[in-house]
Amino acid sequence: MTPLLTWKKIIGVGLFLLLFFLSLALPAKAATTVTGIQKQEDPSRTRVTIMMSQQTDFSVDSSGQRIDLLLQDATSDSTLRTLPEDGTVVRMTLIRRHNDLVVSLLMRRTPHRVSAETLENPARIVMDIEWVGNDAVRPGIAFSITDVPPRRGGPAALRLQQKSPWDDNWLGFFRDYRSDWNIRVHQRLTPPPLLDAITDTDSALLPLQQMADEGMFLSLLQSGMALQGLGDKERRQRDLLMADAYLRSGSYAAGLARLGALKGLTTDQQIRVDYLTAWGEAARDNAIGALLHLQISLATLAVDHPLAASTRLLQAEAALAASQHQLALELLSDEEALVWPDHLDTPRRIRRADALAGLGDRDLALKAYRELADESLLCEFYFSSCQRGAHLAFQRQDFELSGRLYKPLALAFSNEPGADMIHYAAAAAVYQAGDPDWGWIGLERTTQDYPLSEGGDRAALRLLDIRVMNAQEATIASMASEYEAIGQRSELRNLREEAFFKEILVLFLAAEHQTSVSRLMTFRRDFANSPLRREADILLGRQLPIVVEQFLDQGDDLQAVVLVEQNRELLLASGYDREFLHNLVRAFDRLGLYERSSRVLLYLFDQSAGSADQKEVFLPLAQSFMQRDQYLAAGDYARQYLSQYPDGDDAGTLFVLLIDSLERQGQDTEIREWLQRRDRPDSPEANLRAAAIHWQQDDFAEVVSSLERVVVVQPLLAREQTRLAESYYRLGEVSASLRLYQGLVDDADFASQSRYRSAQILLQQGQRPEALKQLQNLIRDDANSAWGKLARDLLIQLER
Repeated sequence: MTPLLTWKKIIGVGLFLLLFFLSLALPAKAATTVTGIQKQEDPSRTRVTIMMSQQTDFSVDSSGQRIDLLLQDATSDSTLRTLPEDGTVVRMTLIRRHNDLVVSLLMRRTPHRVSAETLENPARIVMDIEWVGNDAVRPGIAFSITDVPPRRGGPAALRLQQKSPWDDNWLGFFRDYRSDWNIRVHQRLTPPPLLDAITDTDSALLPLQQMADEGMFLSLLQSGMALQGLGDKERRQRDLLMADAYLRSGSYAAGLARLGALKGLTTDQQIRVDYLTAWGEAARDNAIGALLHLQISLATLAVDHPLAASTRLLQAEAALAASQHQLALELLSDEEALVWPDHLDTPRRIRRADALAGLGDRDLALKAYRELADESLLCEFYFSSCQRGAHLAFQRQDFELSGRLYKPLALAFSNEPGADMIHYAAAAAVYQAGDPDWGWIGLERTTQDYPLSEGGDRAALRLLDIRVMNAQEATIASMASEYEAIGQRSELRNLREEAFFKEILVLFLAAEHQTSVSRLMTFRRDFANSPLRREADILLGRQLPIVVEQFLDQGDDLQAVVLVEQNRELLLASGYDREFLHNLVRAFDRLGLYERSSRVLLYLFDQSAGSADQKEVFLPLAQSFMQRDQYLAAGDYARQYLSQYPDGDDAGTLFVLLIDSLERQGQDTEIREWLQRRDRPDSPEANLRAAAIHWQQDDFAEVVSSLERVVVVQPLLAREQTRLAESYYRLGEVSASLRLYQGLVDDADFASQSRYRSAQILLQQGQRPEALKQLQNLIRDDANSAWGKLARDLLIQLER
């Protein structure tokens, strides 16, 4: 091995060891700690700020109502408090994922856009959640906080202002309210006219025709397949008879296959085949296919053809099955050229009633069903129409007609789909029609014959309603658990919803307010779009003061505040007395929840309109908006105060707040206008803020004007003295500048600038020794600063 190679190896090993030990000596980067989480609301945006010990990489993932913020190499402080549930946030969760931390938010609605950025001093991530839609717009400045309801305009206000028909008679709710139902009964088609294919008494097919006439379709099929030695014409006639029999016996695929194979037909036979083909398609739930076939093959069928009325009726029935109710109604309208045979008159009237019901013309539909109630065909064959008429009558509270229609329908249904609901509806209609004994028995039998079904649960719920209406106040509370059991076992949302609310109502009537309120809060969360939301709001608003007052009287501020935070919309919209609200604000303050108390201030502001008390609310209310980054609203309140109370005690502070809000919005033109107004506040804080703006704009004359007005009232801080001294210097008033700067030569923050400017002015005045002394002191104490470098350059020039 050569000496050169040996030395290279030694040097390589040495460098490796050096790098290794350096890596051990270098400190590892500490994990980022999340120290706080804050939230501010805007009408169109929610801002979440994550405070951190240091910057870290992050990513944001948004899916529906869930937002996940992943912080790499991060952990949470042991005292960190997550955001509480409120009108925007359903839940916040902190999740450890290896060395990372996930801040997971579940929002009450899906955001339009989510964006985030890192900011420094202090280290933080600001995440903006943007909303769009009607719920992101507030109709007035005074109600721009998300959680406080507007008292004018908007669906929330209307819901709160509406009066429930049961507000003063909640027992009547158990009598009147039943969630709507939908019983699906298959629509049966009107049978085709009997096929009269064989008229020759000597034909070998005559027995098949006789079987068809007598409705013996299975025998017809069996005999037809056994026939042999038929000619072409007889074979076509047999196949037509068999296809018809297949369709009538429910073998739609076989019937359609037979029809499709028929060739060489006469005109009338082809019309019959096309009609039966459309009928078969409709019968096997291909309503659109049936309509298309009728349109293609039978659109030009003469109105005097024997099948014209049957074809028109079939087309209407297919349209009904396809939910084309207007088309069905037009097809069934009176037409002079088309004569409807007597045997199709009742089916036509039934289908017209169905079309009217499907179009939502309930009055005309109900009138039509009432006229058909005595027709046996309605409830003995047209089951879906009978159910539709009975249900419509129930909805219109014509319980006598509803019972008349449901009773025969119940006899026809025992184990078929929908039987449980038909038996329940029949019993409920009879009970409401004035026969409580038969109705009660029918409801009881439904619970026994159809347990764990929709009809069985609805019957049990109705029986429980009847018991509540007749119960004593002392025993009513025990029935809440029975409603709860029905709600828990039901698979239908609207039935669970009805049982849940009635459970809550029982608790309210039993004066178990805390439990009732707790359950109402769950109800409003789980059934946010419920038709009972108005009643839930009224019931919750009625009980909230009772429960909150109980907590406040007991000194349990935390429970009271939590309850208010979760239900503040209703609480603040209910119009309580001011003493109650002041106590509530103090409860927030005692717990240190200053930002949340601003919601109460907003209500106080609204309630004190036109009184002297409102004057005192402007400043804290505007400040609360600024804290929430709602600069537009904050500025509006400040303007309103300055307009109404230009000499008020808070005018100067609100002027500063107004300028701050305009600055955050980038409204430089309006800032200049306010600074130039002669009637603007002349307080020290107002002039200090004006001087700061003029300083940024290098308007030194205005800086001097503003700060000289402050000096008359109070001494300036070192920063303002420096700005005034520098402004004097820039304006050439060096004596005034020197006097101020010499007073600052020993200030910790502004000594360097003061010594340098003093030296410059002293040189101008011919006081070289004193100027050199200032420069030397500056270089000695702060040589590396910008002012120190300027002093060193100036001193070099002076020594040349």
